Amino acid sequence: MESIRQNNFGASMKSRWLLFIIAIGFVSVSTSPAWAYDSSNVVNLNITGTIEEPVCEVSVKPSSAIDLGTVSYQSLSGKPGASGAAKVVSIAFDNCSTGTSSVTLTFSGFSFSGNGSSIYVNELVYGAKNVGLQLQSAVDQKSLGPGDTYTYFFNSGPEQIFNMNARMYTPNGQVTTGNVAFTVTFNVSYK
Repeated sequence: MESIRQNNFGASMKSRWLLFIIAIGFVSVSTSPAWAYDSSNVVNLNITGTIEEPVCEVSVKPSSAIDLGTVSYQSLSGKPGASGAAKVVSIAFDNCSTGTSSVTLTFSGFSFSGNGSSIYVNELVYGAKNVGLQLQSAVDQKSLGPGDTYTYFFNSGPEQIFNMNARMYTPNGQVTTGNVAFTVTFNVSYK
């Protein structure tokens, strides 16, 4: 019976030693230096993303080339502030981002000096003199000259169209005959 006790005691001790060795192995694997941070290890984390401004598809209607037609010399000559017939020009905002409620338009181009600073000057060197382009908002006749801004608030309808009136205009009435050409640039900011 004594030999049986020794075998049980020996088996029990072997099991304990085996458990002890397994436990030490587990502890040494879980605390391995490959998993620890020290001064020689560098960890970089790169995170990227995009915040998108609201946008719309913007177009000029009827087209980006507007013909103001022909204005008679007699209707402008000697008449400061005289103008030709207005032509409607529209800026359409389609497929706007959800939540877009308004746009601010900032206009730029070359202007008359002095009293005509809100009038775009004729770009043709050998064209008509002292006649320019007057651009105004259709709803409230606000000047849309070089450097002017206009905030257009969207309506609840499906179409968002900002209408303007464009016409030839003389600030001083001292016009000469010839062709005219104007370039108007507008930047759009969304809200």
